[in-house]
Amino acid sequence: MITAWAGGLARHRIGRLLAAVAGIALAVALVAALGSFLTASKATMTERAVRSVAVDWQVEVQPGADPNTVRSLVQAADGTRAALPVGFARTTGFTATVGGSTQTTGPGVALGLPADYRSHFPDELRTLSGSGNGVLLAQQTASNLHAAPGDTIGVRLPGAGLRQVGPCPLVLDTRDTRS
Repeated sequence: MITAWAGGLARHRIGRLLAAVAGIALAVALVAALGSFLTASKATMTERAVRSVAVDWQVEVQPGADPNTVRSLVQAADGTRAALPVGFARTTGFTATVGGSTQTTGPGVALGLPADYRSHFPDELRTLSGSGNGVLLAQQTASNLHAAPGDTIGVRLPGAGLRQVGPCPLVLDTRDTRS
């Protein structure tokens, strides 16, 4: 019975039958092409995604913990290329007196980078002006304070008042402000 029906269909509606077969073949080819594209892309997807990831500073030593123990654990973790201690302090603001005018910013963070930071992470800090040693001032903070290399910057710390640092030899930019 089915063979008689298929034979009649092939004799009287060959155009419709060929169009249906072609449509199904195109759909299967599309799925196969998509699958091969995904397979080829998967091989480089992680590498391309990681390329734009900033330095990860997610390990914060909590009060009472031993920083050396934490650093040893981080260094032993798979995928860690370098682990450096970075100090930071919350500030209530920064000030600079330049050309007789005093500029003040709001709260911020002061970082303490080790001397060998650039050798471990050469692409994270970009020098905009000045020399590469001493107190480093972020570009946006320098702009807000109207500061340039050679200026002295005041850092306001909670409970400690104003501390003068500098002269500031360098204005820099970070690759990613979330770093």
